Amino acid sequence: MTRAFLPSMIDRGSGHVAAISSPSGFIGNFVKFSSFSASQHAVVGAMSALASELETYPGIRLCTVCCPIVMVAGSAGAVGSDANEGLRLPQVLRRLLGLQVPTLREQAAVIVDGIRSDKEFVVVPRGFALLQVLEQLLPQKLSKFAREVLLREKASPLAVTSAAGAALTGRVTNGNSCH
Repeated sequence: MTRAFLPSMIDRGSGHVAAISSPSGFIGNFVKFSSFSASQHAVVGAMSALASELETYPGIRLCTVCCPIVMVAGSAGAVGSDANEGLRLPQVLRRLLGLQVPTLREQAAVIVDGIRSDKEFVVVPRGFALLQVLEQLLPQKLSKFAREVLLREKASPLAVTSAAGAALTGRVTNGNSCH
């Protein structure tokens, strides 16, 4: 998609590219989600590389968004589900730490606001940005422990909470794995 639109943006000297990933784009250490995490890391990495390539075009803006709305139907963050059910922390603490997963409408507002204010990186919920930093700083075993403390289910990036989501998780894992 970027290849299709980027040449005209370069010709105009302006434009905005936004790419949507999930928190798995920077926290890719989830059991049974290696293919999904790799694809989300690829989005984040591609935008980082594109930013380097476009440094000489100051009128072209880039925004990488990591939010749970990219999760598939039936999983946390999807329409009709409560993504916060999968978090172990009490609601008061989730809000204090910025880990309360907003509604889809609230997520959309945060994303649009981030793009309009030329942010290079938008993380929803905002507290997940802290998890990104911890993921990079902590050893892998300690990072895994921190995720297990925050999430109810170890095998899910946002704790799949429905039977449909669990069934879909199996399809996603089997459909994207390399065996």
